[in-house]
Amino acid sequence: MKKQPTYTAAEIRAMCLKLDIDSYRILVQVIDEELDLYDSEEIAELCHVSMMIFTRTLLMGSMKNLDK
Repeated sequence: MKKQPTYTAAEIRAMCLKLDIDSYRILVQVIDEELDLYDSEEIAELCHVSMMIFTRTLLMGSMKNLDK
């Protein structure tokens, strides 16, 4: 029996759209501990989510610097 990941890629995507710190922690945990449990389609979705978070983080940081 194949072990299932804690969250599906779709669940992680939904959590990361909220942009809260818990979503980041979950994504890091998944990448670190459970990546081998996902199939290739889910890994592609996780990569997409990672890029969304990275881009949003850069944009949020830039906007904070504009306010100074």
